[in-house]
Amino acid sequence: MFYGACLLVSGMGLLFIIRPYRIIKTIQALPVVIRGVRTLHLRIESASLFPGIRPRTVSVPASDISLSQKIHAEKYSGGSLSVLDRRRKQAERAQKLKEGNFMTLPFRQLGYHLRNGFSALKAVFTNNPFIYMSAKGYHKTWKLEVESGWALDEGRALDRLVKTN
Repeated sequence: MFYGACLLVSGMGLLFIIRPYRIIKTIQALPVVIRGVRTLHLRIESASLFPGIRPRTVSVPASDISLSQKIHAEKYSGGSLSVLDRRRKQAERAQKLKEGNFMTLPFRQLGYHLRNGFSALKAVFTNNPFIYMSAKGYHKTWKLEVESGWALDEGRALDRLVKTN
């Protein structure tokens, strides 16, 4: 029984370490001139796992990158709120949290942080909000978070630059 619990906790800890690996922090489009030919390169910066460690940055031609699915899909933009609307509502909730009765402030803060923690746990154990990105010459795939990230023109700009599988 004890060994089973140890294996379960070790497996969950391994998931917490592996799942955030290669999550994309930023993507920048850079025009590059090589031997008089203008090409578009995408600079992909992955989020660092631990503080103090530099994030990995890779520059790849846009024609060599492919996505597992389109970023601007109907299921992400159809009935849901846009990212700016969600952030505005989160800011309004944070302002409401600061205001109000002083005696209930610790309980409201606890509820706010527990809710955010459980939503982060949900994102760790389910792969739903991720779109996978691969590039020629690199054997690894990167993960692009769709739900809470921001994309130019709600992802249409990146969809026009790269191929979709």
